[in-house]
Amino acid sequence: MHHIEFSGLGTAWAVLIDEDTIPAHLPQEVNDLASEFEQKYSRFIPDSEISKINDTTDSHHTISPELVQMLAFGLRLKNETGSAFDPNVAHVLEDYGYDRHVSLQRKRATQKRRKRGRFWLDGDTLITRGEVKLDLGSWGKGFLIDRIGSYLRGRGVKYFLVDGGGDMYGTAKRDGSRWSVALEHPIAADEAFGVIDLRRQAIAGSGSQKRKIGSFHHLIDTGTDQPVRGIRSVHVVAQEAMVADGAATAIFVSPKHLWRHIATTFSVEFLVIFDDLQFIKSPGFSADLFG
Repeated sequence: MHHIEFSGLGTAWAVLIDEDTIPAHLPQEVNDLASEFEQKYSRFIPDSEISKINDTTDSHHTISPELVQMLAFGLRLKNETGSAFDPNVAHVLEDYGYDRHVSLQRKRATQKRRKRGRFWLDGDTLITRGEVKLDLGSWGKGFLIDRIGSYLRGRGVKYFLVDGGGDMYGTAKRDGSRWSVALEHPIAADEAFGVIDLRRQAIAGSGSQKRKIGSFHHLIDTGTDQPVRGIRSVHVVAQEAMVADGAATAIFVSPKHLWRHIATTFSVEFLVIFDDLQFIKSPGFSADLFG
């Protein structure tokens, strides 16, 4: 088993490769791939493509094919959730202090809901109206996990698991068995809430315990611009990491009556854990749960 470890997008990454040998330069190539992605698309980097969009008053932006793909998926999530999920949320996060400098200092009163601008795509052109500040954090990491997986396959690697801070995609192992991974406990960091087996599947989670500043966390109710309350974490299984990543956030921030619609529309299975550690899961979420 070969291990590749690096940091990126504010978290620890690990790639496990179940092959006899791997190309000599593969670890550095994977590291470089992740670093280039972060430089291009992180809102925390001033000259990234996202920051250039967020920091200008221009209304038309010619954007890269990758960003077209990511934003098209983000807009689909927004449409299917009735705007409960909205990529145009960076200004709210920044108001709470989750800004480029991670100042953790509130910039304005957050009780009053901001008037959000609109954005849409016309081919490779992003068009904005009003205040638009985009954040890809809800599904960008999943996109990168999928991209690393595609890169590994292109280098002849068949059997692997990509782990980006607990969001994962796994093929089968070389002997055909599944990758067995733990589900993070939403309260006890050193414990697992359950175990799930992956084979040609991805799993991603959204949790209120991450990116937390006092009572604030980064999963925003777009109707109030306040953090969503009552849910501790959501785990989603899908065929692609980007879909799992985005759907996990979409379910977290959407009203309960939309959860089944999201799961059906995006062909995912989910587990929702509440503050009291009670949970709801879809019928196809096949994990051994300890909670």
